[in-house]
Amino acid sequence: EEELQEGIVQEEIVPEEQSATDPGEEWMRHQRLLRRIQRKTRWRIFLLDYGEKIYYTVKLILAVMAILLAFSAMAGQSYTPFLYNQF
Repeated sequence: EEELQEGIVQEEIVPEEQSATDPGEEWMRHQRLLRRIQRKTRWRIFLLDYGEKIYYTVKLILAVMAILLAFSAMAGQSYTPFLYNQF
């Protein structure tokens, strides 16, 4: 927010005569400021829209991986006595 406010303050320092004589420059300043705001808010909007879905998907994947690890550990433990009795 501070960077955004600083950007606005820096843009407002331009003398009135210059912006009044060149409306194209004012439009370009407006477009640059608009792009800066859009860049800063793009990720925030994405996370607000999809953050919950991403969180629960990652949580589900980690839970499935934990279950698979537990099953593989149990399978490994069950074969251990047979391996020792081979000799």
